[in-house]
Parts: sequence; structure tokens; C-alpha cells
Amino acid sequence: MGVTGGDDGTVVGEYWCDMKQIVTKMDGRGRVVIPVDFRRVLRLREGDAIAVRLDRGELRILTLVEAIKKSQEIVCRRTDGVGSLVDELIRDRRAETKRQ
Repeated sequence: MGVTGGDDGTVVGEYWCDMKQIVTKMDGRGRVVIPVDFRRVLRLREGDAIAVRLDRGELRILTLVEAIKKSQEIVCRRTDGVGSLVDELIRDRRAETKRQ
């Protein structure tokens, strides 16, 4: 399902759009306006939490869902996708308790 984008009627995808860059301004308090077309594509609404990070000199803004997905991918790569870190932590704590 696409969302109609700019004035030219460009249809942008559910998660990506052809508009890769729009120039916007930062105000005196550091606030930046996310263009309405981008907010539509990302399904952002006023008051939604977003993740902001600095990555190699670039400011990246992610929806909270996307930020969580990226974090999970990193953890899976580091653990080779084997087992649950939570289960491993619980086993370690139980073993530690038994030793005491």
C-alpha cells in the first residue's frame, strides 16, 4: 500500500520512498521539522517516540519499532542467533545462587 507523496503525486512505498532528501531547518531550540510526506510513510504521529542517533557524522532518526529491530539484529549477530540471552542469564544466576 503506497502513500501519495509530494506535489507531483509521486507514490511512495510503505517503508521507503523515492524522496531521499529534503532540506529542512533547525530552529533556535534545536528542533527539526520532519516533512509530512516522510511522517506519512513512517506512520509517525504527534507525540510518537523516535530514536535519534549519530552515525559516522550523520544524524539518523528511526521509528522506535525500527530502532528495536536494529538492536535485535545486532544482538542476534553477536550471539550467532543461538539461544536466548535471558534464559542464559537466568541459568547463570541460578547456578550462582546454588554456589552460595
